[in-house]
Amino acid sequence: MLLDHHIQYKKQVYLGDTITVKTYPKVPEGAKQPRKVEFYCNDQLVVDSLTLWILIDVETQKIKRLGNDWLEKI
Repeated sequence: MLLDHHIQYKKQVYLGDTITVKTYPKVPEGAKQPRKVEFYCNDQLVVDSLTLWILIDVETQKIKRLGNDWLEKI
């Protein structure tokens, strides 16, 4: 579930531009899972974003924490 989303638009893009999106996890903050998202046009950063997620177990409907080694498993 998305808790927070910060986004900064750095440069205008136009119809027909090719956009590359890079996303990667950051160090967990307890049960919160921050994720960095960047948009590039012609190798230039045009959007910088940080999202903050919390994981919910679909069966129990409770917050689910990941182990410290979760990224190594994928």
